[in-house]
Amino acid sequence: MIKPSVTAQHIKGYESQPSPVIHENSSDDLNPTVLPVTFLDAVSPAIMIRHPARFIPSFYRAMLRSMKPGSPPMEETQWPVDFSLKWLRLLYDYYTNHRSQTPLIIDGDDLVNHPDVIMDVFCERNGLDKTKVQYEWAPVPLKSETPYDRLVTAFKGTLNSSKGINKAAVSR
Repeated sequence: MIKPSVTAQHIKGYESQPSPVIHENSSDDLNPTVLPVTFLDAVSPAIMIRHPARFIPSFYRAMLRSMKPGSPPMEETQWPVDFSLKWLRLLYDYYTNHRSQTPLIIDGDDLVNHPDVIMDVFCERNGLDKTKVQYEWAPVPLKSETPYDRLVTAFKGTLNSSKGINKAAVSR
């Protein structure tokens, strides 16, 4: 959701390509996203972080699973864009320096190890009913018929096939 021109400024050798779908007119030149400022001001920002030693291999595996069999390998030139935490930092800095809200930072391991504590804070901050939070659920059947289905399955497959929080997926 980061503007292509912002991406190009931060990644050496990355060339911004014009997009017929994404327009960079956000009514705020400092806004690094393609989302309008009215939207950014209407939401309570929360940023979940994971240790790079966990999220990079996980993201890479999901990208490989999402590719059609026989596809050429991922281009290494794309890795600095896909695996960077810079985009979260840009969003955090934008909110803290130019908007009236400070994002809630959620450590993914803390969320897994102490979900009730983290979700209580999240719900309180956002005016949500904490009694509605589910810590267990029924698995969701997945289909992989179209390229979009493969992408969704690759990135949400573990979540959709789970029955609850997997405490084995923590960094510590």
